[in-house]
Amino acid sequence: NNITLIKDGEDNNINGDMLFSDYMDYFIWNHRRLGIKNTAIKETTLSSYIDNAKLIKRKIGDRKIADLKYEDIRKALEEIHQDTCDSTAKKVKNLVYSAFKFAKKDKVISVNVLADNDEIHFKESKGKKSRKIIRKEDEQIVIDYCLENKEYMILFILLTGVRESEACGVAWNNIDFDNNTVNICQAYMRLDKFEYKDGKIEKVGSKKE
Repeated sequence: NNITLIKDGEDNNINGDMLFSDYMDYFIWNHRRLGIKNTAIKETTLSSYIDNAKLIKRKIGDRKIADLKYEDIRKALEEIHQDTCDSTAKKVKNLVYSAFKFAKKDKVISVNVLADNDEIHFKESKGKKSRKIIRKEDEQIVIDYCLENKEYMILFILLTGVRESEACGVAWNNIDFDNNTVNICQAYMRLDKFEYKDGKIEKVGSKKE
């Protein structure tokens, strides 16, 4: 499934059997990982690309990229929009549009079906799931659950409003018990590490940062 570039005048569709899933991995690793002007993107951004790609790969990843039609992609993106939210669906759409643009440059496809049709726009659906948040009257239920099940991290985040990464960075000397205050001065997060092997992006571990 490796990409082999060709000279002008040769067959324009040399990778007709390549799966959409495999090209998305190639595209992210070779065209997105380095970023603009070969400046490497942050690991969190790379992880975000990979997560967004998973959403569309679940829908059409097992199809040959050369066989995909505009309607196939539109349907898959609309399903993602229905299952997630506006911002996530738009990020996936932008990633797919960019992937097809590069697929043509890489001579993996001879026709970019997304460029030859109207841009896909999402319509608000009556059945679209709304984001659920904890209501004021539910706070005590969550607090009682956290105390009963020793979920102190969740309780700390709920009562202070800090991010998970900020909560992970709190040390005992950051807490002022006399004045009931916490000094947030650092943040820790676990970052996944990836490598491109045998034509696929694979997770090979993680690290704290």
